[in-house]
Amino acid sequence: MRIVGILAASLVLAFAGACGGSDHMSDSRTMNGTVMMSPVSGGTVACYALNPDGTMGAMMASAMTDASGGFSMSMPEGFSGPAMLVCSGGQYAEEYGGTVVGSPQILCGIPNYSGGMMTVAMTPFTTMACQLALNAGGYTPQNLVNAMAAMSAYCGLDVMSTMPMDAMQPMGMMGMGSQTQVDYGLLMGAMSAMASSMGISSSQLMMMAMEDLTDGDFDGMGMSGQVMNPISGGPMDPATMTTMMSSMVGTFAGSAWNVGGGSPSTMMMNSLMNGVMP
Repeated sequence: MRIVGILAASLVLAFAGACGGSDHMSDSRTMNGTVMMSPVSGGTVACYALNPDGTMGAMMASAMTDASGGFSMSMPEGFSGPAMLVCSGGQYAEEYGGTVVGSPQILCGIPNYSGGMMTVAMTPFTTMACQLALNAGGYTPQNLVNAMAAMSAYCGLDVMSTMPMDAMQPMGMMGMGSQTQVDYGLLMGAMSAMASSMGISSSQLMMMAMEDLTDGDFDGMGMSGQVMNPISGGPMDPATMTTMMSSMVGTFAGSAWNVGGGSPSTMMMNSLMNGVMP
């Protein structure tokens, strides 16, 4: 698809820009970010080098997430290249309902760290992008670029460089934010609302979506066959992550749980409805 090719090229430029900047920034060698289901607090974020064959290498740095899901770690001197961020443990409050639950493992694959300061989002959607990279043969730089571009096209926003707004907080508490930040926050809320309608947690829905993606598309089927609800035992609806998710964005946006009061963009709603992976 042409849009994914354009997005892949723009993502390469974004990665380069995120690691560049002034001489002061290039001296800092810092990896910053936010882990979001809603904010994941008390999680451990580890940064691993990636081997040339796309497998995980040595752990280079780690940090704990704070109450807002934020983290910051110093990158080792001399390192450049692809890396994988893995957040394990911690907890978050369901954006639809407020129940506090344990966090699943959240991933973000970085095609190239070239020094300086870099800031990334770690979300269910960066985790799903890592599944797409695995489908293509491993966490190589090109596979990660392509996977992030595909997931960004699906969501209608850059899933790695956009920092999601916390929809459970009044809009002014975190600044007004851009429309894409609002969209990303509403998408997190929609995941939680969808999970609630299925009788599961949003972390369980994320795992179902990743299994769904093992065949490369959101269609309710994985490489091993029909994806099943881990609680009810029933089959996953093929439209769960497409038209149903688009509808659920509107449901969450109109609910009392959307404390921030943001409204979704037409671009994101249309992207979710199309739901096509290249």
